[in-house]
Amino acid sequence: CRFASKIPLNPIGCGFEEKYGYSIIRKTPFGNSLTIDLAKAAIDGEQLGADDETDLLAVSCSSTDYIGHQVGTHAVETEDTYLRLDKAIADFLSYLDEKVGKGNYLVFLSADHGAMNNARFLQDCRIPAGNWDGDAVAEKLNQTLAQEYPNVGNLVKTVMNYQVFFNRNIIKKNKLDFAKIKQSVVDVLKEDCCVQYACDMEKTMTESIPEDVKMRIVNGYNRERSGDVAIVLKPNFYAHGMKGTDHGEWNPYDTHIPLIFMGCGIQHGATTRQTFMTDIVPTIAALLHVQAPNGCVGQPIF
Repeated sequence: CRFASKIPLNPIGCGFEEKYGYSIIRKTPFGNSLTIDLAKAAIDGEQLGADDETDLLAVSCSSTDYIGHQVGTHAVETEDTYLRLDKAIADFLSYLDEKVGKGNYLVFLSADHGAMNNARFLQDCRIPAGNWDGDAVAEKLNQTLAQEYPNVGNLVKTVMNYQVFFNRNIIKKNKLDFAKIKQSVVDVLKEDCCVQYACDMEKTMTESIPEDVKMRIVNGYNRERSGDVAIVLKPNFYAHGMKGTDHGEWNPYDTHIPLIFMGCGIQHGATTRQTFMTDIVPTIAALLHVQAPNGCVGQPIF
């Protein structure tokens, strides 16, 4: 598009260290390199893989996430980060071959989410897309509720992670009808041009929402931590600024992630069968012939 020939947005130069300190590391490809160096040090220091007992080492290379948020999926900085990560992983696998031995270790590689293309980029390509302001929506909800419940304060605490959180103490103190309040909020949200679905999270299963979307809402619900009203935006809309990108929705660009197994006990092959990140743990448990953890909800892949 129109920015293709421009200089990269985030050149790393003088001043960044003084402004951000060590936190700048995670926003550069070198965060991944240092993480893999630490993984090697952990293997050496703890003598992982040196005896008959199974050891587990989880390595999170998160710089791709931080950089992707800043500059988006198509940026040259993102491409550079993945090229460097690919080389770092290749080096790490060579290290494992030498340290632990080929066939003596199992590696799985995945991600916790995908990402949407930048909304402005999509608009430039004439694809319907946009930004949704959760703070502005929270303010509008409070203004609407104040007309029905005056002089009690803000009933909506925040809109975060595509969920509405309420000030339950105020609702309880004033003996308000919580179910009625939630329904009022749902009705307002359904009038939002960016919103595809909105529902009371305790009543999700009774809503006229496609089954796949509905189950993702249910699977993400925890009554002790989640919000009270779920919000599903239209495709290519997100709660993010004009630069970079974000994630957190049900659409394939967010939920389609890589999953690769390699090494001990793994045969050559591939599958297009729908598989979930929650299937990783039961698969590993099955390969090790051990009981799956008590919070495991997935199924072995093979």
